Amino acid sequence: MNGNNGSRVCVSIPSTKEDKLKLGQMLCQTFVDLGFSPTLVDDGNPIALESDVLLLVGDGRCFEGYAKLLGNCNQTRPLTILWLIDPLPPPQLSERGWQIGLKLAKCDWRRLPPPWAKLIRAVLPFSNDIQKAARWFLNYKIQKDAIANNCPAYPEIGAHEFFTSMTRLEWLKRNFDKGWIDYVFTTTIQRKQILKTFGIDAKIVPIGYHPYWGRKLSIKRDIDVLFIGNLRSKRRRWILENIEEKLSPKGINLTRVDYGYYGEQRTTLINRAKIVLDILRIPWEMPGMRFLMSISCGALVICEHVEDTAPYKPGIHFIQAKLPELPNMICHYLEHEDERQAIVDSAYKFVTKKLTLRNSISKIMQTCNINHSVPILK
Repeated sequence: MNGNNGSRVCVSIPSTKEDKLKLGQMLCQTFVDLGFSPTLVDDGNPIALESDVLLLVGDGRCFEGYAKLLGNCNQTRPLTILWLIDPLPPPQLSERGWQIGLKLAKCDWRRLPPPWAKLIRAVLPFSNDIQKAARWFLNYKIQKDAIANNCPAYPEIGAHEFFTSMTRLEWLKRNFDKGWIDYVFTTTIQRKQILKTFGIDAKIVPIGYHPYWGRKLSIKRDIDVLFIGNLRSKRRRWILENIEEKLSPKGINLTRVDYGYYGEQRTTLINRAKIVLDILRIPWEMPGMRFLMSISCGALVICEHVEDTAPYKPGIHFIQAKLPELPNMICHYLEHEDERQAIVDSAYKFVTKKLTLRNSISKIMQTCNINHSVPILK
């Protein structure tokens, strides 16, 4: 399959989650629409060596196969782009906090050579408990530093969450320095700031709308407030319980769904909602895909306060408020349907006409000086 410019693109999204698997298919379809020749590949597939461009989308740690293949490549390799769409640590951490965080990232027996890792597990019967204790201790030190440096949101997440985000950052820094990653893109200003601290000049390109994320249906909106997301987070559960306690006496129902809704089933569910409530898993991170899903299905998004919300504008594309104010905001927009609908319409036009996956991919390829015949739509 040859595109208008003949550029061969390999796209890798090594995830078993349905939405990310679908994202791979959406990206390939978009590349075809833009005149490229795309192939969806697994991590480390050597077919990428025959392509002009390799686009890695998601958590860099999932690309160890390509780190080994391209990091030691003595032959011509493709232009390699990493599009980071997963959370990183908060940008407000101090230099000391970052140094402790890098130690935390290395607190993993799996980073040892296999014989040593096997020996540790055999000699230390409580090796996992020791590892957890070490992570907790380092995370506690970072929490103290974060509070001292005006980063109050940090203590709201656990040691495992921060370990995950810090290992993600450490992997990217280590592999970027090896020179096999040519361009890094990310989806939020917060992540760009962090990467700049570590010497990585990342460009911001948000995930854009594709019809898979959702569409409007002609059905009754019989759900007042809907929350869709992982409820394993203590922070999320506590906030939702608090909001529900304040809404219930007013006869407002909060529907919570934590798993099992994908594709058409999810689209139907969101089309039943007047308001979709977004409680952040990472308090300093703007959501991406959940906004696209909710807005494209015609629901008003009400989200807890975040400092920088680009590309979305509060009051125009969604509503944001500090946690104590969320119940009152929900009541207001349930009672004022005209105001709610005005924001819904504005947001829908924005994501379906401007913030599209087509435009996102166009921007990435143009930034990397990979020409194609289809311009970005304004």
